[in-house]
Amino acid sequence: METAKFFEIDKKSKNKKFFDLWMISRRSLTEEISNRDLRVEIKNFYHDARRKITQKDNILLINNKRYEDKGEIDPWLKSIVKELDKIGCSYQIMTNIKLPNSIKFERKDKLCIFQIVLFLINIVRNIFEARRLVAEFKELKYKNTFTVIKNIIASQYRFFLQKKIFEKTISKIDFNILVLTDGYSNLGTIFSARKVGKYVIELQHGLITPNIPSYHFPNIKDNYYLPSEILLFSEKWMNASSYAINQNIGTYNSMAFSSIDWISKPKHGSKKIILVGQKKNMSILLDDLSQVIGKFIESDNVQFFLKLHPRDSKDNYKYLMQENSPVNVLSFEQSIEIDKAIFICGNSTTIFQLATLGFNVLINNFFLRKNNFVSQNQSDFIFYNQISDFKNEYLKSLFAKREQNNLFFSDKFSQGTKKVCSNPLA
Repeated sequence: METAKFFEIDKKSKNKKFFDLWMISRRSLTEEISNRDLRVEIKNFYHDARRKITQKDNILLINNKRYEDKGEIDPWLKSIVKELDKIGCSYQIMTNIKLPNSIKFERKDKLCIFQIVLFLINIVRNIFEARRLVAEFKELKYKNTFTVIKNIIASQYRFFLQKKIFEKTISKIDFNILVLTDGYSNLGTIFSARKVGKYVIELQHGLITPNIPSYHFPNIKDNYYLPSEILLFSEKWMNASSYAINQNIGTYNSMAFSSIDWISKPKHGSKKIILVGQKKNMSILLDDLSQVIGKFIESDNVQFFLKLHPRDSKDNYKYLMQENSPVNVLSFEQSIEIDKAIFICGNSTTIFQLATLGFNVLINNFFLRKNNFVSQNQSDFIFYNQISDFKNEYLKSLFAKREQNNLFFSDKFSQGTKKVCSNPLA
């Protein structure tokens, strides 16, 4: 389905019930929600809903579960935390790891049958609007009917669970500002917080393009399903997409990302070619990497690496981990010593970090066409249709590092972020 057609539905969502259904289901309809994802959501709800928090703070930061499970703080939140510490502003990070003494496991706080029935009744009340939404997608020939219905129900249930978490736990904290990263995965939380007058700030944590429905709202006005404000990496992202009409937009201090945790400086010089991407586009990149490997000989002393996305696993690449394999597979947590390197990249925010650090970044034109990103920064990247188009001499010359630039980062602690400390509700 053409992306433009997807956003045509925005223009038809004037009916209140249909609008609610559409906003909650909107993102999930572009990619199937797996049964596993839904099971994880339900499991996480039962854990979070039993949490009793009494500490009073003006600012509440919600950590991404991927980092919570490792006992870490989302790196995007870290830059905000650093600034809040500087000015002595009170805040609390809501995680499973950091609040062990605040958790009480009480049976009465579990989701009861009555609440589930209420949820199902609400689904039935919206059944006609759901049929209309399914028909819209069927007309656009995007996905089969069963998948669309499954995604709508899963989205509604996730929204319902998040609302209950807010009512039972988060609402008990005395805070005015809520800060999070993946707003599109926390619609129930955002909706509930804004309904009771909280100021919700979402931090950019990845790519934003017109092809990503999480931020592209050309026909929709600011509403309770969206954050009160979005803070971007830098001014260069202001025009990356059509944000919701009347959406507050600012930038935040992301200078902390001018270094990458998994890159360290080696004691001795080395040449490496590293592939970085997400699991869903790895097959395209691996084909490109195999062509690159064929352009170098052993005497060139070049090493080849596959650097996995946080949600990817080495188990998916066992065939590359055989003895005498030319490719070294590294998990997201594993660090690597880099002096001179060429990066082959797909959809990843790391693209911009690497370019900022002065590394040469090669991007397959497939990703440019698919996402329409970096259109204003194309001179900082090397685009190609086929690796075979590159001459050996040209590839070797790319090991010369460029100067660092300000492509990705902003040194401003924006007016929007300052609101976090001055209380926008005062």
